[in-house]
Amino acid sequence: MMIIGLIVAFLYVILSKLKSPIFQIESAEISRIIIKPLNKSVKYKVFYSGVGLRDPINPKCLVQFEYVNESKDADILIFTTLGNTNYQEDNFSEKMGIRNDQILVFQAMECNSYYGYHQYLHKFNYTMDYRLTSDIPIPYSETFSFNESLPLENKTGFIAAFISNCDDNNNRMKYVEEMGKYVKIDSYGFCQHNTEIPEHYRSPMLHVEKMNVLRDYKFTIAFENSDDEDYVTEKLYHPLSVGSVPIYRGCKNVIDMAPPNSVIDANKFESAEALSKYLIYLDKNKTAYNKYLEWRVKGDFGNLKKVRLFRNSAEYGICALVERLENLWINPYLTDWTRDTNYSKLACQTCLKNFNVKRRRIPIETNDSFVLPEYQEIQNEIVYSWNYNEAVKDTSHSFNETLDNQYLNVFPNIILNINFDETFWWLVPYI
Repeated sequence: MMIIGLIVAFLYVILSKLKSPIFQIESAEISRIIIKPLNKSVKYKVFYSGVGLRDPINPKCLVQFEYVNESKDADILIFTTLGNTNYQEDNFSEKMGIRNDQILVFQAMECNSYYGYHQYLHKFNYTMDYRLTSDIPIPYSETFSFNESLPLENKTGFIAAFISNCDDNNNRMKYVEEMGKYVKIDSYGFCQHNTEIPEHYRSPMLHVEKMNVLRDYKFTIAFENSDDEDYVTEKLYHPLSVGSVPIYRGCKNVIDMAPPNSVIDANKFESAEALSKYLIYLDKNKTAYNKYLEWRVKGDFGNLKKVRLFRNSAEYGICALVERLENLWINPYLTDWTRDTNYSKLACQTCLKNFNVKRRRIPIETNDSFVLPEYQEIQNEIVYSWNYNEAVKDTSHSFNETLDNQYLNVFPNIILNINFDETFWWLVPYI
């Protein structure tokens, strides 16, 4: 009850400070309500084509779905990057026997630079990938969690690297090789391998083995194999999870994907030599080094909060998709664009017009949601005028400004249930 009281008090303060609102606020309109699943029976049948783990079916999803083994029986066809090339063919829909009433979804967690799939997205109604501007974003940041605060004294290693894919298109291995002229890098992966994993860190699970090692190092090489926008993978989040400072190279907007002052961005240095000299300085200066760990102590996730508006593919990808089909939520970063398909009624130019803003997607752990104040009909204009810019300030990412104003500023981003003894925390947008 105390938590509910604090939330109500917080809302009262925020609402009392509204300046020149363009709508009338009625107290009854901001009361808490309970949203139950729309339909406990199956609403959509989903056919999954390609290589990858299928999302589990969660009964708490607001819209129910089930998997089918034949594409002809499906309402939704999901094609993954891996295991699929047929979408690249001409007359793809006709060759696959796809009906006009079936919804096509493209799913990818691999970078476009390697697979070149962006040129084919016009064939699909919805996208579900790592990009924040995707219809259904499933960013890698959802794998990020931590449950410990490690003191500097526990770290005996300098720089670690786990790189096993030696093929890249951004010269990351040449950069690592150049760094090796100035600093010692313990390389545990296949690429430039020079260090063996200690016996006491061995584990049948490679992920556990890697994390055991990184926990001992001040720094970890976190170089992506591509520099695609929004393509920030576990290479960043693994060292963050165990208190090792990532030396990152790849996505230029990494600042939007990480806690504040938690990453050393190699993109900002003139050369590998300049970066190496900075690492040597930090190694000898405890005060300067520890500034990269302050976010862990404060629980300050900064811009990462924006990315964590979304759940990961393994838990929520398809559930979010079917809820989107019912206009229960919309990606606030979604770019307003139209696909060249036969399904114009599903094109993004109509997203705002059809979006039911009174019912937003919520975490699957709860059925609680909130009603918004009275609002004007959304017609691609700034509907809300709340002076709440914390969610979008200090970012290099070029989000759609109209959507930011309409959705991010309306829902103050509140972190709930932060407990450093647990492995996960959830970011829940409330009003």
